[in-house]
Amino acid sequence: MSTPARITLSQKITAPVIIFTSIVHLVYGYWINRHLAIAMWEEGLVNTAPVSPERLLFLWFELAGLLMLFAGMFLYHFTNRQGQTVPAMFGWFLLIIAAIGCLFETETGFYIFFPLGIMIVLAARRHMRQVSPRSSFS
Repeated sequence: MSTPARITLSQKITAPVIIFTSIVHLVYGYWINRHLAIAMWEEGLVNTAPVSPERLLFLWFELAGLLMLFAGMFLYHFTNRQGQTVPAMFGWFLLIIAAIGCLFETETGFYIFFPLGIMIVLAARRHMRQVSPRSSFS
């Protein structure tokens, strides 16, 4: 088991920003599509999404918000509860998701993942330099 790392400010704010963003995502998605949610509820929920492309889009929008909430809660536990540094790979994945999302939809909220991904990658690299400094051959 690794020893707890010194958590930087960027590491501390990443999870709360993702959690906040996911909650806004879920509430906003429900609010603008509440007529779809109500119709699906009244129809019994089971197999009500494939009825229309709008419903499928609403379903996936909400599931993406839940997945973001899960990732944020996991990161919060990982950094603030266990004192671990988030691996750079997580930051790289955020950057890839942001790039793909912004490529296909320019007016989007994916832009928020660029600074978060960069902060994670930089903090992980800084942590790796502290944990295993390069030996010098003199």
